[in-house]
Amino acid sequence: MSAKFIAQQLSHPAGAIGRWILGPLWNRRNRPLNDVSLAQLDLHSVDRVLEVGFGGGYLLGRMSVLVTDGFIGGVDVSATMVEQCRARYRSLVQTGKLDLKVGTAEQLPYPDRHFTKAVSVNSIFYWPAAPSAIAEIARALDVHGHLVLCFTDKDSLQQKDFARHGLTLYNAADVQHLLEDNGFHEINLTQHADRHRSFWCVTALRSST
Repeated sequence: MSAKFIAQQLSHPAGAIGRWILGPLWNRRNRPLNDVSLAQLDLHSVDRVLEVGFGGGYLLGRMSVLVTDGFIGGVDVSATMVEQCRARYRSLVQTGKLDLKVGTAEQLPYPDRHFTKAVSVNSIFYWPAAPSAIAEIARALDVHGHLVLCFTDKDSLQQKDFARHGLTLYNAADVQHLLEDNGFHEINLTQHADRHRSFWCVTALRSST
């Protein structure tokens, strides 16, 4: 299996590989990043939360335990992942507490100021236009809405063959500048590591303008 094919599947998982291999793999390998992100979100029962690029859906499940009287929306480019997570969380979807859509970070299918919080884990390097995506997340967040971005550090990803095919790699300073340029303030960056990589968790608040 070529590094290019792996990169294509990681950016847009489809079919049996997406359903039976990548979804479970993401849930397992990204668990440390998801758990750090969940802690940083500081969720309350009435929050309205957006996850961009939810993959196998691990974080959706963790958030749904805490957001009991609010709403969780999710957007992923992969119809396979959306279908799989809709089935996995069927009861939440049926009651209207969870809404999962096929879409991109650059064109979120939600109205202005719809969410109190937003999160994205290991998705940013697949976005074709990260500045537009960050601006779009800001649009969908309410005033002073809380954003959490968690991502594998550039130095760690550069060691992976698949990262040479279509991914845009970031370090902490890159992401800080993206947020500053697109309406976020009170930006805080913390570095973490597990046995697979070094990663960053970035929190920020949407400005009032």
